[in-house]
Amino acid sequence: MLVLRCRVAIQNCYNCLSKYLPIDYLSIAHMKNLREQLSELIDRAELEWLKPHIQKDVVIIVVPELDILDVGVAISSDNTQSVQHWISEQLLVKPSPDILNRWNTNPNQEFQALIVQPYILVQEFVTEI
Repeated sequence: MLVLRCRVAIQNCYNCLSKYLPIDYLSIAHMKNLREQLSELIDRAELEWLKPHIQKDVVIIVVPELDILDVGVAISSDNTQSVQHWISEQLLVKPSPDILNRWNTNPNQEFQALIVQPYILVQEFVTEI
């Protein structure tokens, strides 16, 4: 009977889980859930939609070599080591005046975007020729 009660509690209460499962298991389960939630938030964005956020200095460009979802998960989970590495390698950057000028010359520019409060992560869509 006690086991059954614990199973019900485990299903309904994350705090209860921490009493019965190792921290590593909880971290993996949380990361998987976070990854799934963030993947559902990735969407297309037009430059016009991003302009107010660019003015607020909350837009971060993710280079094509990185997966925008991996970056979102790292920021959301406070993985400062990865984020600091990407910043130091200039794989995550704020839009420079040169980039903004280039974007403004193409008003139809579209991006893949992911909101990870307080930031908006963007990647330019690469058009293949």
